[in-house]
Amino acid sequence: MWCISKIALAEPWVDTSNIYLKTNIQLLADKGHIKTPVTTYPLMWTDIYRDLKEINSYALSKMEKEAFFYVKYQLKLAK
Repeated sequence: MWCISKIALAEPWVDTSNIYLKTNIQLLADKGHIKTPVTTYPLMWTDIYRDLKEINSYALSKMEKEAFFYVKYQLKLAK
């Protein structure tokens, strides 16, 4: 029986050509929500996913929520 994590099926790297994705990840990092260093690319989705799981979306500002849900959506598309 095979047991594969959903994240294991995702593309391993964040798409660097998507400026909106990079901007939203940077916003979340600047606000302290993403702990993974985001100043050098490529970024691994597994690291971003780990940080996203720790974020309480109810405590975010409107701009942070938009960034959070956009990054989560892009992660879902990468799977």
